[in-house]
Amino acid sequence: MVGDDGPVEERTRVADALPRGLVMAARLAVLGGIGAFAAGALSGHKQAVWTALLVNYLYFLGLAQGAVTWAAVLDLARARWSDPVRQLGEACAAFLPISFIPAVALFLGRRWIVPWIGEDMGDRAAWMNVPALFARNAVGLVLLTVLSLVYVSRSKRARAEGEGSEEARRRTGGLAAAIPITYAVVFSILAFDFVMGLQPFWHSTLIGPYFFCGALYCAMAWIALGAAVLGRTPGSPWQLAGQPQLDVGNLLLAFGMLTTYMFFAHLLVIWYANLPDETSFLIARYHQPPWFTLTWIVIGGAFLAPFACLIVREVKAGPRLLACVGALVLVAMWLERYLLVAPSLRPAHPRFGPAEAFLTLGFAGAFVLAVDWWLRRADAAEPSV
Repeated sequence: MVGDDGPVEERTRVADALPRGLVMAARLAVLGGIGAFAAGALSGHKQAVWTALLVNYLYFLGLAQGAVTWAAVLDLARARWSDPVRQLGEACAAFLPISFIPAVALFLGRRWIVPWIGEDMGDRAAWMNVPALFARNAVGLVLLTVLSLVYVSRSKRARAEGEGSEEARRRTGGLAAAIPITYAVVFSILAFDFVMGLQPFWHSTLIGPYFFCGALYCAMAWIALGAAVLGRTPGSPWQLAGQPQLDVGNLLLAFGMLTTYMFFAHLLVIWYANLPDETSFLIARYHQPPWFTLTWIVIGGAFLAPFACLIVREVKAGPRLLACVGALVLVAMWLERYLLVAPSLRPAHPRFGPAEAFLTLGFAGAFVLAVDWWLRRADAAEPSV
């Protein structure tokens, strides 16, 4: 069927995709990121560039997988209002195969991101050795990626075929239950190895839940921002209005509070025990410049300011206001991931120069392009609220 402005199907897909200017900027960002990484890896600041690569890998992988996990959770909860939210989450699955490219790069540059290589790890050597480290994470992430891709494929097919809700749940129910459980296990191991493991004799039993809850917080912030961008035109099927809009805001508030609680619980237990092996992690971030300044920026931007905004109903009810809060959370939580990693690898000589900035923009561009690719090629029926 063809209308005055071209095929109806094509116009619908264009309306449901991201703005063309944003996509063009994302393409340039990817090229700039690749060039910046290549230049930085050959420069005298290799450690800073590899640190930035690890931070961005952890952040954007958590953002994408967290969004898919949200889609599965909402499906499992039978949240009928959540079709646009679920499809935004499912679109992030397109980034998961791309994430294996920086994963391979990190393996090749492992001596820059695994500080204990060549050291005697004593009774921890069975866990902390390079083959086991990368093998267990590779197996876990491959399994989680396969589960996610199969889930979103079945979910999309069910919508395209117009199946009833019970038939769709039969197709996706088992996977929707498996994804959150697998996600929690795999991302806990990822946190043990690439956050806690960067200081091999520091330990925390809470770092895993804190890490994956933070990723879910980021993912809901992205969903709030993405829904506002996609629903920018009147009558767009991506527009959230009324109770669904408030529900997204409430979920963002709830996971902001949960992540804040995890942050405080982590701090309180270590402070109360006051054991040297545990306090070293906090001392580097709370008492040593410039990290203590960044710590307070993270506390304000990721936890306090979003809470103060999201307890106001009008903020949650307004797509643009909620999108602004989501953007703040995304930026502040990137700084939080940087704070988790960088002080362990570069405690005395922090550096974040142009190469690291362009590398970060490159990851963001790849994420945007992956989501846009999925939205433009999805044959699913239009989302409805």
